[in-house]
Amino acid sequence: APLADVWSAGGRRFRNIYGPSETTLVATLHTGGYAGSSPSVPLGGPLAGVRLHVLDRWLRPVPPGCHGELYIAGPGLGRGYLRNPALTGERFV
Repeated sequence: APLADVWSAGGRRFRNIYGPSETTLVATLHTGGYAGSSPSVPLGGPLAGVRLHVLDRWLRPVPPGCHGELYIAGPGLGRGYLRNPALTGERFV
């Protein structure tokens, strides 16, 4: 957030583009700018064809505003880790 605050100074438009290595491209985009009033930078919303789910440790959806882990679904999701079936089975559910 501090870096986004500096970058957004002087009228520059800040964009947060997120895509973990498990996706082939970008999964989310935030283009609303950053005012520096929050301790974190918004992740943004899903791009076309991407579905986002925030789940608890039992893979159940959590209510808005609650902590959980981000799960991504859609055609841009990778198929797994090369030559690592154990990690693929753990992370690609």
